[in-house]
Amino acid sequence: MANTYAIKEEVNEYGLVALTDGVFETITAITVAESQSVSVADAAPFSKAISCKVKDNLINLTLDIKVKRGVKVTETIEKLQEKIFNTIYSMTGLKVNKIDIRVTNFIF
Repeated sequence: MANTYAIKEEVNEYGLVALTDGVFETITAITVAESQSVSVADAAPFSKAISCKVKDNLINLTLDIKVKRGVKVTETIEKLQEKIFNTIYSMTGLKVNKIDIRVTNFIF
């Protein structure tokens, strides 16, 4: 599958700044790994647990994760969405349009 790109800004005097969808997937994976309450779910064959689609410069993420048993799932997921949004924005200057998180299992 071909990479898609989010453009940081219009062409400036030095050229174009564009970030591939893989950059956002990597930032997201690192952000999830920093959490004690969640982890990236095991991906099914021919699929990815973290995927990013960029269309018309809108960044849309989908994550499959596992949540630690005993935590408040909704609260944990909302905090994770906020952390991913803020981390991507602080590292790239780009805002994420949507972060869909699917809880697929629990960590025991």
